[in-house]
Amino acid sequence: MYIPNEQLNPLVETLYNLGFTNAQIRKMIVRLKKIRDRLNKVEESYNYYHDQMVKKGYSEYQIKELACRYPRAMFHRFCHGKLKSEFEEYVNSLPRDGVSVQENNEFDFDGIREILTDLGLKEKRIDYIFSINSEIIFMSKEALEENIKFYHRCGLTDADITNIETMHVMFLERGEDYYKDVLKELLSVGLILEDFGKLQKCTIRERRLVDVKELDRIIKWAAKNKLDLFKFFKGITKSFTIAHLPEEDFDKGFQNLLDLGFAKEEAATIISNSPSILTMSSKNLFDKFMIPIKYGCSVEETKKIIIESKIYLTLGKENLDGKFKIYEKYNLLEYIVRKPKNIIQSADLTSDRAEYLLRYYSSLKEEIYFNMVFTSKAVFEKRFNKSTNIKYILSLPKKENG
Repeated sequence: MYIPNEQLNPLVETLYNLGFTNAQIRKMIVRLKKIRDRLNKVEESYNYYHDQMVKKGYSEYQIKELACRYPRAMFHRFCHGKLKSEFEEYVNSLPRDGVSVQENNEFDFDGIREILTDLGLKEKRIDYIFSINSEIIFMSKEALEENIKFYHRCGLTDADITNIETMHVMFLERGEDYYKDVLKELLSVGLILEDFGKLQKCTIRERRLVDVKELDRIIKWAAKNKLDLFKFFKGITKSFTIAHLPEEDFDKGFQNLLDLGFAKEEAATIISNSPSILTMSSKNLFDKFMIPIKYGCSVEETKKIIIESKIYLTLGKENLDGKFKIYEKYNLLEYIVRKPKNIIQSADLTSDRAEYLLRYYSSLKEEIYFNMVFTSKAVFEKRFNKSTNIKYILSLPKKENG
């Protein structure tokens, strides 16, 4: 399937001598892999192909661009002077006076290998990159170094870059220019390059490369549904698996919230804060919605909790049920409805503090009681002069803690 290294240099030299530019050679090499058994006949076949095309009235630009797009055309025998229909359709779509991109026709294979080695890629991986004639080996040293510098600015280390490149050979073929349009959108809402870098690091965990088309699709969907792109993107940097979902799944996730009675603006807020709910089944979502109601909250109070607590829908059903059982037991439901963000506190800590306060400080005013259950560790210990583990204190007879 691939062009062996020992054939690559002679092939490139032959194409140079035939008048192809650096850019044209890069395009052609990828497609020539499929007909590597004919590589020793490229010059002879091209000369015949070129003569026949000139007789048919095609320009030098059209002749070479057809060869780049369809290398098999160079081996076409022009039976009865005819050109294969797909070749003819393509070449006729090209302007006669087109101009090929002119570049310095010198590839520095040794220089590219040195950069990749210095970056930390293993020799075996570098050999593989060369064996498949990756776009990387046809880049200028400066272009490859610019791509590496771009990822450094995104917060990736050399180790991050080599890890991703080891999994996906296309990674270093892409740089700032490849992502420029989506980066413009993301930076315009206050995100920074390091946020984009976090998304790239998801590749290491999820083993799937970030694709510009997927990013563009996400941005357009978020804009269409009036999501907060800053928050939404921050969320998907934690798991880019979400971005690989088809748009129908995005729409279904949005509709699931509408079906529960949330307004479009509310649904947009919830998804912006917790993008992972787009992967949640309608049943799972419904079950979580019903938990506060089960313990006495109204539908409107439940909606308020979900909208204002970024983590609510990301928690497991058993976890949520355990938390609300404790809120009901210790008369904390009213407070949680007012301040849903406190759902983040563990059920055990909430239970221990509430039990401790009711047992030893039962005269506390209700609001102080609420606040102390959910205050910081430092404030709690200072207020009650207790740095000892509360579970231990609660295990002692009450007379020892009067």
